[in-house]
Order: sequence, then C-alpha cells, then structure tokens
Amino acid sequence: MDQAFKSVKKLVEDFRANERNYLSPTYQESHVRQDFIDKFFTALGWDVTHERQKNPHEYEVRIENRVNGGGTQQRADYAFFLGPNFRDPKFFVEAKKPARQLENADFYYQTMRYGWNGNTPIAILTDFEELHVIDCRLKPSIKDALGRRIKSFRYTDYADEEKFKWIYYLFSHECESLDRQIDQAVYELYGLTEEEIKVVE
Repeated sequence: MDQAFKSVKKLVEDFRANERNYLSPTYQESHVRQDFIDKFFTALGWDVTHERQKNPHEYEVRIENRVNGGGTQQRADYAFFLGPNFRDPKFFVEAKKPARQLENADFYYQTMRYGWNGNTPIAILTDFEELHVIDCRLKPSIKDALGRRIKSFRYTDYADEEKFKWIYYLFSHECESLDRQIDQAVYELYGLTEEEIKVVE
C-alpha cells in the first residue's frame, strides 16, 4: 500500500497546485481522466492502460464498457474485472469533469444503473476532486438516489493515510476480500448492528 499512497499523494499535490484551472469549465472530463483518474487507479494496481495484458478479452479495466439494461445499452466509463473471470465486473466507475457538482441525483442514478444492470453491489462516481461510493444493490430510483451514498471523499482525503486505507482495501487490485469489504461498507451505510448483520448473513 505504501507505494500506492505515495503515488496518489503526488496526484493530490498536482491537483492542489493547479486547482483553479482544473475546476474551470473548460477542463473537460477526458482531461481529468487522462491526467488523474487513470493514474489514480493505476496507483491502486490496476492495468488501466493495458501495459501488462494485450489480449482485449482479458483486460482487467475496460473503457466505455457496454452495460445492457432496460432494453438499452449504456456505456460505463470504466469497468473493473479480476481474472480469471473477465465476464463479471467487480465495480464500475463513472467520471465527470471537476467543474460539475457530483452530488446530483441524475449522476447518482446513472451510476447506480451501471451497477444494478452489471450486477455489481457498488459503483464509484468521481471527478477526482471528489469520489463518491454508491450502493447499487437495490433497483435504481432517482427519487432516493442521493440517499444511496455509502461514503464520499475530497481529493485532499486521499493524502490522509487512514482515509486512503479505506479506498485501498476496497478498490485496489490486491484486495482479496472485495465482497466482504463491500458488505461491511453497506452495513455501515444502513447502520446495522452486529446482531442484525448476523441475521442478514
């Protein structure tokens, strides 16, 4: 985790040094993906740019990944897979440009639909300035979309080792207990007690 934390702290420093420019409406989603989001998940151990794997059928990170649902095809900005199962994604990431306000019901609903239709329990909505972890276990509804947030971070939180650990142990490539970590995060969202968790399990 140490190297990942060091790499992400450098991204935080870069963003802070030019924050005003990155928050400008002219700084587009494609720019923040290339400058920060791709590098963020690369730091977490994911082969975002396919340096390790050249076979497109075994990419662990797929860009503009098709997600079928509701009779339509949607395209998630990122879908993350762990081999040898390259059919079922572990989670999705939806990106926005930093000038947009992430706490937006439409953005949440869009992100939730990726997770729901792709059968992933959670998904991420991020513009790098912020990162929101969203519960996708229930059928998406725009009416309660904003209430489905599990946790959110500002980019300065990534440089806090304890807060970064939460992200790392849930979303890094090395995490071997992703499903269990997701369960725990959702239990925290709904404030379940240990006794209630035992009943659920």
